[in-house]
Amino acid sequence: MNNFPRTVEEITPEWLTQVLRESGAIDSASVGSLTVKTIGDDQGMTADVVRIGLNYDREEPNAPRSVIAKLHRPWGSVDDSALSDVMRKTYEREVRFFKELGSDSGMTVPRLHVAEFDETPAEFILLLEDLSNLRAVDQADDCSLEDASTAINALARMHAKWWGD
Repeated sequence: MNNFPRTVEEITPEWLTQVLRESGAIDSASVGSLTVKTIGDDQGMTADVVRIGLNYDREEPNAPRSVIAKLHRPWGSVDDSALSDVMRKTYEREVRFFKELGSDSGMTVPRLHVAEFDETPAEFILLLEDLSNLRAVDQADDCSLEDASTAINALARMHAKWWGD
């Protein structure tokens, strides 16, 4: 699907309805309207992350009330081809992780609704389950021993999943 939103402003109720149906998140409901809230203003160096509140045209008990969208951050007129290559590879790796490994990685990851990548001009979108009910840790801050242990155990589960393959 190379026909995906390239900016937050291009995300529409129609597109969300399509991808949420394809992912099995909704059945007969349609997204009637949405609200967008930026997460971490200017904190992401490589991507824009937003929480999208969803309003449906009819009640559907298991329909998500919100999702998280992550899109490439427009670089404008960046002439640095080395930086462009690094970003292209970063975007592609993240999309491939969610599409190919995420739910089978041995780690708890957000449910994937859609993951798309276009190599030229290095654009991507991830639409993920909103895990705002969980506690987030700021990667720039020191972490506690408990948080470090949790992270190491999750990585160990992922590593063990393919041990000997």
